[in-house]
Amino acid sequence: MSYIVTKTIKGRCYRYLQTSYRVGRKVQTRSIYLGIASSESTTIHVPKLDEEKELQRQKDEAAAYQAMLERFTKEVGLRVGPDRPTPVEKTSRETSSAPASDKDAETPSC
Repeated sequence: MSYIVTKTIKGRCYRYLQTSYRVGRKVQTRSIYLGIASSESTTIHVPKLDEEKELQRQKDEAAAYQAMLERFTKEVGLRVGPDRPTPVEKTSRETSSAPASDKDAETPSC
């Protein structure tokens, strides 16, 4: 989705074309500078966004990230887990309420 945003930087207004897109579960935005926002200039140059080029760029970024993770795992020996790990059901252990021996119960520990 694309829309025009007016930002004020150091007292001056500038217009940007802001595009939001989803990468996995996250939403990222990309801003393209359009020019100075003034009451005199009402025409805005909107650059054409090549969707195929943008999708290819996203795929290249994902491939580069995967390559970096593989290189990290190979060099360091640690694996990076998922952003949102799934919870694991733990089985409850039965514990005895009685002490292991009478001697341990009588002797205070230091």
